[in-house]
Amino acid sequence: MRIAEATEHLAHLLYDYYDGIHSNDVAIPFLLQVARIRVFREQGNLDVWETAVLNVFSDEEWDEFEQRPDFDILESVWEVGRLNMYGAIDAHETKRFYQEASKAINNLTGQTPLAVSMFDLSEW
Repeated sequence: MRIAEATEHLAHLLYDYYDGIHSNDVAIPFLLQVARIRVFREQGNLDVWETAVLNVFSDEEWDEFEQRPDFDILESVWEVGRLNMYGAIDAHETKRFYQEASKAINNLTGQTPLAVSMFDLSEW
């Protein structure tokens, strides 16, 4: 499993958490789009994935979304996927991002994400 699968895994953990609390939470469409990274990777369109995530909300909705107290956790999952989009893959930094997101998810949800060693974070 690679970067896309790691991102997808974290997004699904958060999706399950938010869907269980409030199925109309605006975090849900965001997380579902973030979780689609693998589809875009397979099509060779990671830049389109990033645009698709950005297009989940209007500019005004993004402003509101970014004010959520849990925005940092939500964004951290997206950052695992987009960290290396416009440069060489930095596996060490991606691992750090994954570990930080995993810890935040565990603290919020009580769920333990897969260990970083389960992923090859040097490849998409």
